[in-house]
Amino acid sequence: MNTLNKYYFQGMRFIPGYYDFDFDDYTIEAVNEEEAWKELFKMTKKFTWKSVGLTHINGEKVEK
Repeated sequence: MNTLNKYYFQGMRFIPGYYDFDFDDYTIEAVNEEEAWKELFKMTKKFTWKSVGLTHINGEKVEK
C-alpha cells in the first residue's frame, strides 16, 4: 500500500467572479509530487493560475 504525503501549494489565481487576482493555498494528499500537481489542477480547473508553486512536503520546506 502506498503512503500518502501532504503537498502544500501556494499561488495567485484569477477569480472570474471578482475580476481580480487572489492568493490561495491548498494542501493535497497524494503518493507523489506528480499526482499532487494533477489533483491540484483537477480541484481548481475553473480558475486560472497566474503563478503557483509547491512550498512544503510533509511540513518540510521545498528548496529549489
